[in-house]
Amino acid sequence: SRNDIIRSIEEAFSRSSVVILSNLFGFGKKSVIRRYVKSHNYHTAVEVQGMHDSLSNFFLNGLHFSNINDAAFQQGSPRAILQAKFEQLRRLDAHHILVVSDVDIEDDVDEYLLQQLSTLQCHIVFVTQNAADAYRDHLPVIDVGRMETKYLLELFFYYYDRSASMDHAPLIPALERFFDDIGGHT
Repeated sequence: SRNDIIRSIEEAFSRSSVVILSNLFGFGKKSVIRRYVKSHNYHTAVEVQGMHDSLSNFFLNGLHFSNINDAAFQQGSPRAILQAKFEQLRRLDAHHILVVSDVDIEDDVDEYLLQQLSTLQCHIVFVTQNAADAYRDHLPVIDVGRMETKYLLELFFYYYDRSASMDHAPLIPALERFFDDIGGHT
């Protein structure tokens, strides 16, 4: 269930400040992390789109801080730019979370980026459709698998019968077949 995944995220954050949620499109990765964030008392929660950039490109080009002068970035090396951005992120503690959706995890580990991520106290979640195998030895990677049919039924009736006035029984066999056909996608 998604509650199990939320418990996995909580456990992962007890070991690391960075977590990767992984699996194919449509399995509810963004929904489960949004539910996790809502259920925890973060001072700041920010979700940004990674625009299918690599981790390195996201931090270099996709993450912007308004208090860092862009002119300084034009003259700096990529490593200096990353260092300045991580200095900003190091000002945050575990009461802050950054969710980066739709980022592509590289097949090779970026050691410098991994080193910088390890210095952070704020929580970061990367949501990806990639397997993230290269990072499994370094960061918690949680695979968000297919939803079981019984949970898909709950989700369906939650969204489409909020008044709880429908007789669900006649619909259940057809919905079960439908959810089995779509393979657990939300």
